[in-house]
Order: sequence, then C-alpha cells, then structure tokens
Amino acid sequence: MVILSDQINRVKLEKIGYFRSITSNMKRFFRITMRIVLALAGIAILITAGFLGWLTLKEFRPAPVQRLEIAGNDSASVQGHDTLSIVTWNIGYCGLGKEMDFFYEGGTMVRPSKELAGKYFKGIGGMLERFDTVDFIMLQEVDFNSKRTYHMNGYKGFCAFLPRYASSVAINYQCSFIPVPPREPMGKVSSGIVTYSRFRPWQAWRYRYNTSFPWPTSLAMLKRCYMVQQFRLGNGKQLLIVNLHNSTFDDKGQLRLEELKELGSFLETEYRKGNYVVAGGDWNMNPRGFNPGEIISGDSVHEIQPPVTGTFIPGWQFVFDSTLPTNRDVNKPYNTGSSGTTLIDFYVVSPNVDPLTCKTIRLGFENSDHDPVYMQFKLK
Repeated sequence: MVILSDQINRVKLEKIGYFRSITSNMKRFFRITMRIVLALAGIAILITAGFLGWLTLKEFRPAPVQRLEIAGNDSASVQGHDTLSIVTWNIGYCGLGKEMDFFYEGGTMVRPSKELAGKYFKGIGGMLERFDTVDFIMLQEVDFNSKRTYHMNGYKGFCAFLPRYASSVAINYQCSFIPVPPREPMGKVSSGIVTYSRFRPWQAWRYRYNTSFPWPTSLAMLKRCYMVQQFRLGNGKQLLIVNLHNSTFDDKGQLRLEELKELGSFLETEYRKGNYVVAGGDWNMNPRGFNPGEIISGDSVHEIQPPVTGTFIPGWQFVFDSTLPTNRDVNKPYNTGSSGTTLIDFYVVSPNVDPLTCKTIRLGFENSDHDPVYMQFKLK
C-alpha cells in the first residue's frame, strides 16, 4: 500500500510539473506573440507617421493670390464686342464618362481603362473643337499628370483642339500620392481649372479660398480656388471672367457657404469699380431659383443641400437652363431614367451684364459626369 501511495504521489507530482511546464510555455508564447504584435504595431505607426510627414512636407500650398501665365498667341481684343458667348464644362478629368462609377461616391471603380480614358479625351476634344466660335471656354477637372488618367496632359491636348485661343491654368489638386482605396490607390494627382479665350486677357489670377478639410484629410483633398481673367474694354472698364470649382464632400456644406461668402465679396467689389463680371463653373450647389420639377430629361432629379443663401450677392442674376440637369451621380454607370441627376453648373452675372440665352448642351454624360452649359450675354 505504501508503494502504491508513493506511485500515486509521483504521478501527481509529474502531472503538476507537466501542467506547470505547459503554463510556463504558454506564458512564454504569449509574451513573444505580444512582443511581435507590439513591434509590428510600432512599425506600422512609424510607417504611417513617416508617410503623413512626407505628404505634409510635399503638400501643395498655393499663395492667397497668384498671377498666372497667359499662353497662346491670340492678340485679338474684346473691345467692340458687346455681345459675347461662354461655355462652362466640368470634364471629369477624362475619367468619368457614362460607363464609369467612382469609389468615393458609392461606386467601386478607381479609374477607367486606358482605352476608355482615351475615348473620353477624344470625345471631349472633339466637342471643344465644335466650340471654336465661343468666346470663352471654362473647364474644370483638367488633369496634367495623374495616375488616374495615365499621366496624360489634358491641358496641352485640348490646346491642340483650340489653337487660336489664349489660355490660363490654375492648379487646385496636387498630391504626390493618394493612398485610397487601399486595394488600388489613386496615387499621384495633378489637376486644375483652365480658361480658354478668343481674346487675350491682359491679366489672369488665381485666388485661393480660405477653406480646408482638417488635417490629415486635407493632404489628399483639393485646394479650392477661382480663376479670374481680366479684359480691358473701350470705356475704361474691365470684363472679368471668373472660373470656379467649389467644394464637395463636406456633408454639412459649411465649406461651400464660406466659399460663397469669399467669392461674393470679391465679385461685389469688382462690380462697384464699374467692371462687368461673369462667374461660372461647377458650384456643387443648386442655383437660386432651381426647381427640380422643371427638368424634362426623364432622369431622377434631386436637390443639393445646403441651398445658396439669399445673402449671396442680391441683385445679381443666376443664369441656367432650368429644363436639363448638368451633373449625374457617379455611384453607378449612367443609365437614362434611373440615374440620379441635379443642376450645379451655372452662371452668376453682375447687374450690368444682360444674359440673352442659356442652354445646357445635352450629351447624355457620354464622356463626363457633367454636360456643358452655354450662355450668350451682352454688356449693358
């Protein structure tokens, strides 16, 4: 019995030693695992911090006011032309034709195929060629060197379609690397707004909006601005053509309201000097007086919030074609009748400018998520 008891005790001790060994090994395993996890987390934090630091150092920081180069050899003068014409068109950087959706707005696509981007470029260029009698052509979202459009220079390419036009460029989107979406990062982006004119302006300027998303979101977002071309008139006054592309992706619309306030102050100041002012582009807001019920395109039409406030340059005219949308949703490829649309491309003109006609040119969003808007106007 004593021998059996000793054997039982020995077995118990062996079991206790075995479990102690397992417990010790498990503790050692968890310690090693935690060290590895913490090391990897530390490396990830260092990489992220380094990446954000690099983007911050290379962040595009334009001056509040920047004088722009005027390219082209057209020396024609606007003097003596009291009736003029203008087109505004957000061309969607040659990457948002009817076949496309966009991941940032509910779709899945990041960029078109190279063949599709080429098709959009040729389609937009061909349309610009048909605008060769229009006095002013304002474009938004023109890529100069971006991964999303295979590093094509849209500006120089479009100059070939408009050889008689003077032009100015204002960059509003320049980022060395946009890391989203993780599966297929957008990468490098260089883009902006461009104004072509049959008459050579005597000055062109880029005015920075004092609005921005908080850091680090701001590193990968547009640096919004408006461009002003100035033309001397025979009466000692000037005609100002203002090309703009205001903010989006701010859900409450606070950036857009602040931009309206800044823009309105500038426009009213110029008008009080006696100048004639035409401002147009992609406002990312509906114009004052917009009624979705007047749209006859057959598309689903929605309003954009917030609305333009009544305090924005009262007495000035909002000029738009109330019967057609100018922009379509890019949460899916465009399909007439089922895609959402709205009207956000329009003009605002000073009281001494008389708009004669305004027409949205219905292209079915073939090569861009916007259709162009044409206006003819007269200087009073």
